[in-house]
Amino acid sequence: MLPLTNLIEVTLSSILSIAVTLFVFGFIGYKISRKKKTVVKSGKAGAWAGIIAGLISAVLGILSFYLFPERIAEILQAAAQQGIDTNASMTIIQIGIYLNIIILPLIYAAIGALFSWLGFFIFKKK
Repeated sequence: MLPLTNLIEVTLSSILSIAVTLFVFGFIGYKISRKKKTVVKSGKAGAWAGIIAGLISAVLGILSFYLFPERIAEILQAAAQQGIDTNASMTIIQIGIYLNIIILPLIYAAIGALFSWLGFFIFKKK
């Protein structure tokens, strides 16, 4: 049986996180659209904000890996119960958290550029 409360908490947390992220990027586009003489392009501003957010997220992921080793041990133990090698699991986790330094800024930059441009496009002065 699935731990339903944990699943619901994770789902709601993820939805809230995505909504806040999209709101912030849209708000960047909105603020840029309200400036009279703006030199900054909304997509460029959103992309830079996304890069910064992605780097912060990746660094927090690395820090949580080293600051909460008991949680990693629980994950490795659960994997071992399923018959997965713990050394392989640990290697995959370590590769993943360091690969996020490259991947997350790229993903957030794309999302930031798109949604800040959409915010600018929706709210631009005619």
